[in-house]
Amino acid sequence: EVSDYGCSHCRDFNLETAPILEEQYIDTGQVKWVVVPFALQGQTGFPTMPSTIASMCANEQEAFAEYHEALFELQSTPLFNTEEGFMQIATTLGLNTEAFSSCLSNNSYSDRVLENVTMAQQAGINSTPSFFIDGNLLAGNQPLSVFQQRLDSLLDS
Repeated sequence: EVSDYGCSHCRDFNLETAPILEEQYIDTGQVKWVVVPFALQGQTGFPTMPSTIASMCANEQEAFAEYHEALFELQSTPLFNTEEGFMQIATTLGLNTEAFSSCLSNNSYSDRVLENVTMAQQAGINSTPSFFIDGNLLAGNQPLSVFQQRLDSLLDS
């Protein structure tokens, strides 16, 4: 999955479709889900870079999946893409907020995010959300049935 935390289609996928896919395929051990921390480039750089970095800081405490979802839940609030919002999520999830805050201020993941952006562009991704299922690109917030058909056909083969 390649998503941007400011993308409404990514939010919809992650809050509506992803939980069903997780229950049907990931929790059952049939599918491994990998998220590539990513930020779309805008006119002023990478506006959601802070959110992406925050998700990677949460990953240091093995809380990426929960943090990832919580960032999408903040998307339409005043706390979106703010340090206050990041810390609120970290506190709610019970993270070590001192270590988390230190990670945020070090900005240590910005180079990694830029590498992911380059890698995604080289792979043909020009919109979010985008997915690779068994090496095949699936772009956009597709209906649940599209994911189910693709995954079921691979699992049946």
